Order: sequence, then structure tokens, then C-alpha cells
Amino acid sequence: MKPTLQAQSCYCNTTTPIKYQISIIFSNMMTDIVSNHPCSDNAIPSSITTTHTLKDNVVDEPEDEDEDLDDDEMSLRLRREALAALEEEPELSMLLYNTVLAPGVKTFEEAVATTVTYRLLLRPCHETPTMQKQQQQQQQQQHTSSSSSYPMMFCPNSLRGILAHALHRSNIPEAGHTMAEAVRQDALAYIDRDPAVDSLLEVVLFLKGFAALVCHRAAYYKWHESKNIKTNTVMRKSMTALWLQSQASAVFGMDIHPAAQMGAGIVLDHGTGIVIGETATVGDNCTLLHGVTLGGTGKDHGDRHPKVGHHVLIGANASLLGNITIGHGAKIGAGSIVLGPIPSGATAVGAPAKIIGRAKESEPSMTMDENLHSVSRLHKSQSSATMITSSTASMSSSSLTGISSTIQEGIISEETHNNGTKHAIGTTTNNNKASELDTASETDALSNDSNCCCPFRDYVILAKSAPKNCITICTLRCMLGPEGCTKSEIGEILFHLDIRDVGYVHPEDFFTDATTALIHEKTTLTKERCEQIMTTFRNEWSRKHKISQKQGPTGITRPMIVAESVVE
Repeated sequence: MKPTLQAQSCYCNTTTPIKYQISIIFSNMMTDIVSNHPCSDNAIPSSITTTHTLKDNVVDEPEDEDEDLDDDEMSLRLRREALAALEEEPELSMLLYNTVLAPGVKTFEEAVATTVTYRLLLRPCHETPTMQKQQQQQQQQQHTSSSSSYPMMFCPNSLRGILAHALHRSNIPEAGHTMAEAVRQDALAYIDRDPAVDSLLEVVLFLKGFAALVCHRAAYYKWHESKNIKTNTVMRKSMTALWLQSQASAVFGMDIHPAAQMGAGIVLDHGTGIVIGETATVGDNCTLLHGVTLGGTGKDHGDRHPKVGHHVLIGANASLLGNITIGHGAKIGAGSIVLGPIPSGATAVGAPAKIIGRAKESEPSMTMDENLHSVSRLHKSQSSATMITSSTASMSSSSLTGISSTIQEGIISEETHNNGTKHAIGTTTNNNKASELDTASETDALSNDSNCCCPFRDYVILAKSAPKNCITICTLRCMLGPEGCTKSEIGEILFHLDIRDVGYVHPEDFFTDATTALIHEKTTLTKERCEQIMTTFRNEWSRKHKISQKQGPTGITRPMIVAESVVE
């Protein structure tokens, strides 16, 4: 029989405000309806529903609750929004009284821990009962049919205690933040960046990206709490942390390894399908859309996952693979496959991804420019006019053949001019073998390096049409390559020097103290060595420039590109 209002009125007393009486009556009516429904055993087990009665202290007296509440603004705001929702929609009473309005919840952190526990287990999380009450419950369960409930995989009170403990401890910070600080910044970030979210209550109750982050942060705490405990000289793993990872993946659809480091103010928009590996790091105030993968490159052990800086925007279904660095304020277009480092402020798209320009804003994750409208594009790039993935999949064989033929022609021209002796830019004309490039090894390196996956490959194309006597990526590779600098480091240096987005730098802008400082910052070279390299390179540049002026415009055609091409 469906309970009547008169039958349910016995649960309330005359001192309770009418709005609370209505919500309690409605909750009990829904409990009886669900338990008597023919499909109730397969839908919602009766063991997870609760009867909100004042005599059992499930709902405290409203006038006494506010005295013990935390006066923190976020805590008060969450409770105000919950009470307003309860008054407007009384059917939410079961949900609210088991989460943010549950007994004993007085702070924002307690509300988060209780809500995430309820969502992970679909069970209410009440105050721990006394031993006598536990014995009574066990006796009642023995006389109750097992069809009305299902086995519990984790004690709700224990799980709530794990989350609350991690939220209130500061001895194991993650990326420089305590869990409480990070969770609060995460919640506010969703309100700020997600146009569909208007209230703090929405974030705590419904956004699975936020809930998955809470689970990860608790798992991170448990993982590192157990990391220093050794058993038989073997580093111990936290099975609780791995359970949190597994359950969050099953319930929320996001797989974040407990050892991954996540900054504060992160938004996992929609979140479905996000995978973040063990050694990955994500900086503060980043935004990751659904389907993003921060993965490894195979069976390699050790540090093998991407390192994402602050304020980075990563579009939907983008895959970042390997131990690569994504600089602060970078943008990664949707569907991109990033296989190499991306400099700070750069915008990369395609499969494999390449740099098409720089972000106009300093914090792309805050503006959510997912269509990449706010991008300063590279000029004269053969592929910067389109952002279709198929056009950026790889360089065509004809393009590579053209580049190779241009390089070979340059080598022959330079060898003819120097009577068979060829020197690299940045070296003197003496017999200093440590700074002299070997022609055979350069040719072999060229043939084995197609650069089809290099994010800076458009800079190589732009070097072919660069004006005479300008610094291109080929020049920098010839200058810094023998010093052990990687192509990614060299490409990042040019990216920061090329403020006009043309793919080259004029000598007057290059030969400055700021360039020397930039090389020192982006590479492992010492400051003294950077100064020596710049001095040698400046002298060689002046010498070749004077020779070019003496022989006139028909003498040496673009002498720098000849030497530049050798390294490329």
C-alpha cells in the first residue's frame, strides 16, 4: 500500500518547521514506494535507502545545526544552495540528506568526503554506530532475506574516513598543495570555466570530473603514505590507493594513476575517457577535455609520461605520449597526437602535432578557446592555413625530396667556394676538430632524420624562403647541435626569439644578451659556455657577411643556408 500523508506524519513532531516535515515525509514515501516496487531488488536495494526520522537523529533540529557549522564561506555557500534546492525540489531530500546535508557534515571538506563516498558506493554514510547498535544490526541482518541487499565492497564509514583524513592532513602535499587547498580550487575552477555550471552544489553533487579528482588526491595521499613502508626490502604499494583508482575508473570513467601529480584548480571537463599515467604531472589551472591521454610509449620503466605546465588547454581526445614537456600556457588542439615537446605559449595541432603559432592569451586554460581562434599563426607555412588532421599527418615524400635536393645543392656550392673545405657556422677557420662538422656524418644524419614527427618541422620549411643573412632553425642547429643541445631545445629557442611568427630572426635581434640568457635557460649549457658560443658565432657571422658583401650579389648566394642545411 502506498503510504498516506497521515501515516507518515508520525515521523515528525510539532517543533519541526513545516518545510522539513514535508521533505522528511516525501523521503519516507519514496523509500516505501521503491522497496515495494516489483523491480526494487534489481534497481535500488532497500539497504541503501534510509528513513529520515527525527527520533533516530538522522536529521538534527534545524535551529541547533547552525551553531556548530563552520563559518567558512564555501561551507556556508554549499549549505545555503543545498537548502534552497531542498525547498524548491523536496524530491531531492534522500540525495541531499545522504550527502551535503548528512549528519555530522559541518565543513566543505566533510561534505565532499561524504558525497564522493556515496557516489562511489551508492550507499549512505552515517555516523559510526555504537557497539550495541552494531550487534543489533547484525542480528537483524541474520533474520533478513539476502535478496534485499548485496555484499558491500568497502565500508562506507571507513572510506569516508580515508577521504576526510587525506583532506585534513598537510604532511603529503601534491604539486605543492594540500588536498584541501586543491579540492577547493578545483571546485571554484569548474564554476569559473564551465558555462553550464552555476552553483557549488552542482560541482559537488554531479560533476564526475571533480569527484574523480577527489578520489585521485586521496589515492595520491595513501600511495605516498605507504611508499616509505618497506616489507622485506621491497617498496610497498598501497592497495587502498589502487582500489580508489579502480573504483573511480569504473564509476566515473577516468583512470588516473595514484602516483601522478595533479596541480590545483584543474578542470576535467566532461572527463569521460581521460587517462593519466604513473609518472605524468599536470600543473596548476589546467583544463583537460574528455578523452585526453597522458600516456607512455610502451613497456619502458621509469619516467615515461608527459609533464604538463601551468594554464595549459588540452582539447578533446588529444594524446600526449612519452616523457615530453608541455610548456606553460600552451594549447593542444582536439584530436592531436603530441610526440615531442611543445614550448610555453605555443599552439600545436595535428597527428603528429606540430606548432602552428602561439597563443594570444597568457592563460589559455582560463579562456577555453577550444576552436583555437585566439592564435597568432606562423606566416608562409605550407600547412598553417589548414588545421585538418590529415594534412598534418606527415610530410609528403615530394616535400622531403625537395628539401634534400636543396641541401645537397647548398653543400656543393659551399664546397666549391671553399675549395673543398667546408666549415660549420659557429666555428673558426683553424683546425679545431672539436667544433668542426664531419661531412659524411652530417649526410647520414640527414638521410635518417625525416622530421615527420617533429613539432618544429614547419620552421624547416620556412627556412627555405627566409631572407638572406637571417637566423633560421637550421642556423641554430648548426650552432648548438655540436654542443649537445636537442632539436626540441633549439626549436623552443627559435620559437621564443621569433616574436613576429615568420620562422626566422634578424641578426640585430639575435646578437643580444637576452639571446644568450635564453640559450642558457632552455639548455643545459653553462652561462660561460653560452657566452663563448655567442662570441664565436658572432665573429664567424661577421666574417662571412663581409665576404658576401665583397663578392657582391652574384658571389655567394645565401651562404648561411648552405651551412644551415647540413645539420638539418
